[in-house]
Amino acid sequence: LRGDELQTILPGVTERVERELKELNKVASTDVGHQLVAQLYSQRHVFASQVAPESTGAVKDPVAHIKQLRATAESISATANEIRHVNQELLASTQQRRDHWKMIVLSTRFVVLIVGPAMGIALGWLISQRLHRSISEINIILKDADIELEENLGKLRMTGREDLGVIRERVEKVISR
Repeated sequence: LRGDELQTILPGVTERVERELKELNKVASTDVGHQLVAQLYSQRHVFASQVAPESTGAVKDPVAHIKQLRATAESISATANEIRHVNQELLASTQQRRDHWKMIVLSTRFVVLIVGPAMGIALGWLISQRLHRSISEINIILKDADIELEENLGKLRMTGREDLGVIRERVEKVISR
């Protein structure tokens, strides 16, 4: 590109670079990221001064000037690659955390879906055993009362709403009579 061609496209490129650097600075989440963005800002200023009209108009050795521009561009590219590397490390770290939490969620689902019903069945079995034992105790008390006495003790009426404690009290009242 000739100097005058460079000056026509440079303002648009400069505006775009400025927008991208501002956006990059917003999304930088680590101190290293902020330092690299600051480094890009300073490199951008160096590059802008090298391609400024007052700088390009007074160039005595165009080959040396091009080499200087290339070195600055390579420096900017190296910094951008460092930012890319930092972002890849952050993405890998985030992926590891996501995978860790995914395993926790899957394990929890396994416990809830497999172990939960098994625990419910075991708890139901224990409760039924306790109820069976209480009913057996009432039955034994009635049989003992029947053996000791040769007379009819009367009927024990129960409704479906009474718990075993109430039933047991009624049985004890009947036995005491």
